[in-house]
Parts: sequence; C-alpha cells; structure tokens
Amino acid sequence: MDFIDRIAGPDERNLTRLSQGLDLTPEQTLAVVNAVEAEIRHYLEGRTLSRGGLADVVTIMGNEAQRVFLDPAADLASDDAIARGNHLLDEIWQTKYRSRLVADRAAADTGVPADKIRRLLPRIANLTFAALSTETQAAFDEVFTRFTGFPTNAGADKG
Repeated sequence: MDFIDRIAGPDERNLTRLSQGLDLTPEQTLAVVNAVEAEIRHYLEGRTLSRGGLADVVTIMGNEAQRVFLDPAADLASDDAIARGNHLLDEIWQTKYRSRLVADRAAADTGVPADKIRRLLPRIANLTFAALSTETQAAFDEVFTRFTGFPTNAGADKG
C-alpha cells in the first residue's frame, strides 16, 4: 500500500474526513496530500538516520492509540486530534516553521490556500501514522518475540 492509498482510505472516504470544515473538494484534498507526501517521506526517513530519531519514529509507529484515526467515526478535526497531529509534525520536521514552508509550497503547487493546508497537515499526519502503526505492528511483534522469547498478545481477542 502506498502513501496516497494509506491517506485516501477505502473508496477515498478519508479525503472527505480530512477536509471536514475546510470547504475543499476530495480532489483538492488529494492534490494537497500528493504535494506534501514527498516532504513527509523525506523528513521521516531523515529522522531514522540517528538512534534517537529512529527511537522516536518507532515509538510513534508502535503507538496503538494512534490507530483510532483509522476509525471512520474518529473526528480528525477535534482539538485533541489536531494537537496530536501537530505533535507528530513536530517529531517529523523538528520545527513548526517547516509546516509553514511545506504548506506554502503545496499551496503554490495546488492552488489551495496555504492556511487551509496548514489546517490539513495535522490531519494528514494522524492518518499517516495510524496506517503505518497498523502496518508495522506484526513486524514489531516479531522483533519483540525474537528478542525476549515471549509471545505478544497483539493478535489476541480483546473482547
């Protein structure tokens, strides 16, 4: 699954969720996602080049609480969601100014106003890491089991 598929979701329903309250079409939202994808990927990869950065990325990807944003009922525009998304962006880019630069570049590329893109970025970050967390869980479980010899219960029914 590629980055755009992770964000768009099945039947691109997440594009509508992302743009909630921003008066953007799914096409405009997808254009923004396409425009910021390379920046997120580049800086995320860069964070993995140091032990501390790698540990931060692994911690974020291993955070089961992040997966709540994959639920279609989850409000990506809530104050809590925006705060979490901004925290993720801070972890990726290490500065709030990078978000502004990314938004300005994406605005120039897409014609979508930069202020709307700034409001989209934390939502995009939440969906990105929710999907990555889900996709990496099996690998993390395998590493943990091999390292400790103890099986994980991630696949156990929590009912």
